Amino acid sequence: MPDFFVKILKWFNETPDINRMGFLTSFFKVTPDSFTDANKAEIDIVRSGKKIAPVVRNLSTGAVTIVEDAFGTKEVPFPVHNLEKPVNISELMNRQPNESAYVTERVNWLGLLARRLVSGFSKMTDMVKNSVELQAAQVLQTGKISLTDEDGNPTFELDLKVKATHLPTVTKSWEDEDSNPLGDISALADVCRNDGKAEIKNLIMDETSLNYEK
Repeated sequence: MPDFFVKILKWFNETPDINRMGFLTSFFKVTPDSFTDANKAEIDIVRSGKKIAPVVRNLSTGAVTIVEDAFGTKEVPFPVHNLEKPVNISELMNRQPNESAYVTERVNWLGLLARRLVSGFSKMTDMVKNSVELQAAQVLQTGKISLTDEDGNPTFELDLKVKATHLPTVTKSWEDEDSNPLGDISALADVCRNDGKAEIKNLIMDETSLNYEK
């Protein structure tokens, strides 16, 4: 990776407020491997559950072959963002928010232009950040990513083939008095644990769900 990107990545990770840029995006870390000049990405998803090692009566019969259940390689294009913020002359002539209504003879036109550009770049950064935040939310809730254009038409879709049993479902709404939120969470954790995925250590809940904890 070029040294230029390494410097940008180093600055990005050292930004004091980087962990507060987004609630869900704070769970993901950008590394040098995150940068590539490829047009598409290949994703291999391998699944294997907890299996008991079988025994054999005689070593001469040979070893038991281990078979992994793997989801075939999926090739997807990268989502592309193409934003621009043109600055019109009228924006430099008219009063903008937080600016004085009085125009002096010595107007710093270069400063006005720089202010417009910085404001535009800030909006672009927020829009891209919000897009990453949306992708994180979609993956955690549905196991799929779907991005749309400005007219709402889907232009990028990725299905990570998450098991339906790994998505939170409850038999009774947590609003009911006889519901069991902690039991539902424990049952879901057991399913994921038994499938050999990972130990459940973190729960991501909104304020409404958290209030139903019993």
